[in-house]
Amino acid sequence: MMKQRTYFAYGSNLNVEDWNRSFPQGPTHAEAFRAVGPAWLPDVRVAFTMESFTRRGGVLDLLPWTGSAVPGMLYEVTEAGWKALEAKEGASTAYQRVACTALDEHGAEILALTYIVRPERRVDFVRPSDAYRDLVCEGFEQNELEFDHVLRAARNEPSESGPGQVFVYDRLMRLEADHGLLVEHGLESALLAEAPGRLMEVKEGPVMVLSKRPRSWVHGELVRCRKLPALLGALDMGEGFECFGRAHGVRRRAIVQVGMMDGHVRLAWTYLRTRAPRGARVVLGGDWRLHRGIRRGFLEQLVQSYAQGDEAGLARALVARQLFPPADEERAVRELLLLAEALERQVVSERELAQIVAGRSAGVGPQPHALS
Repeated sequence: MMKQRTYFAYGSNLNVEDWNRSFPQGPTHAEAFRAVGPAWLPDVRVAFTMESFTRRGGVLDLLPWTGSAVPGMLYEVTEAGWKALEAKEGASTAYQRVACTALDEHGAEILALTYIVRPERRVDFVRPSDAYRDLVCEGFEQNELEFDHVLRAARNEPSESGPGQVFVYDRLMRLEADHGLLVEHGLESALLAEAPGRLMEVKEGPVMVLSKRPRSWVHGELVRCRKLPALLGALDMGEGFECFGRAHGVRRRAIVQVGMMDGHVRLAWTYLRTRAPRGARVVLGGDWRLHRGIRRGFLEQLVQSYAQGDEAGLARALVARQLFPPADEERAVRELLLLAEALERQVVSERELAQIVAGRSAGVGPQPHALS
């Protein structure tokens, strides 16, 4: 008898109606599953690799792919639910149940079970029927999850999903010692950002630690690189990170919510620790640049790289793009100057500066990784 254990669903089992049609005598989806919440399965992508006569075409599978993370839902499953899952997935001939480690958007790891196509049944690609593709997408919609990766996989196109960027807060930031590694891997953008957590200092440098304290932030940068899988491979090696769900080195790779300091939130990979290492010291303010007394100087250089000698003009453009224009525009402009102070107070974000500069130059001139 199987004990209740967490299940990660990434395909048709997200769709309540499809499940209930499969089991008219029960258990219903509500009787079989209790939703825990959304999560991501790391370093895999979806693909249609097995033909199903019942579904009249290809059905979903998971394949290894560093840097991709498949969205889905975590469920607690009843005993009757597990029996139904085994029957629905054809566990002895079609799919096999495997242990996995899912990630939530707060940096946590959750041990779970999921189903993948049995290796002997797997082929390169089987086009799914429109009906099956659509019911899978409807399941994602029912759980308010993105499903573009499913549509791309159905067309046999690259189906990577999940965070396409990395949150860095240490020597990988601009003007820091290891920033060149990002450039080597095709740096496309770098923007000031912050993520929930505590910043601690150890002998090797700063380390981000998960924190349950409200309003505890680590300040850094959100970066995007063309060669993301290769970059994560290099960072994994440097951190001594081998795989999810096991004991790790100094830091482990996780998914976190990243704030752009203007209300916008993104998902990103980062490296952190679940607990503070012994002997670590708290970095007040959660900012490695501030800790070393170079934050203000960096912000001034950053503003100069965007303003190109016309800081007032940049401030005026910021005011002009506000949703509700101020009654006194010139006063609003004066209040933004100096822009380095405005960035420090988070009155404006670097993301906004980058958008203005890109708009002025039709997306050609200074890229949002100034100072790289």
